[in-house]
Amino acid sequence: MSRVVQLIKRDSAGNNLLVLDVGGPNEGAQGVKVTKMEGIWHSPRTSTSEMTALMPGSQPGLDRVNERSVKLTIITEATDDYPWEVSDDLCWQVLAPREFFVLRMESRDGLEARELNLRRVVEPEPGRTDDPGEDQKMKWV
Repeated sequence: MSRVVQLIKRDSAGNNLLVLDVGGPNEGAQGVKVTKMEGIWHSPRTSTSEMTALMPGSQPGLDRVNERSVKLTIITEATDDYPWEVSDDLCWQVLAPREFFVLRMESRDGLEARELNLRRVVEPEPGRTDDPGEDQKMKWV
C-alpha cells in the first residue's frame, strides 16, 4: 500500500492513545501490518420490496443500511526496535475486545482521510499452528 493506513486506539475524548502505521511509507514501523482489508468500502443495503412501495403515487422509502462486517488480515513481526512479543501486544492493545478502534486511510496526496470506527466482535484466528517465536512473525485473520 502506498497511502497511509493506520489502526488507532482513542480515549473517550477522542485523543489518540496508540497509533500503529499498518500501511504506507512507515508501514510496519511498530511491527504490525494489514495485508488484506475486506468489507470496508460500502455498507450493504437492503431496498424496500413491499408492494405498497411500488404502487402509483407512492413514495419509496430509503434503503436500509445493514451492519458492515470488516475483515482484516494482520501480520505482527519483529522489527529493529520492537521484538515480536511487543509488536503483537501493541496490536492487541488497539484491537481489544468490546472496544472501538479507528481504521484511518489517507488519500494518496495526504490531504483527505477516511476513518471507520470499528469493534472486534469475533476472536481472530491464527494463520499458523507452530510457534511464532521461532521466526518472530504471526499472521492473524
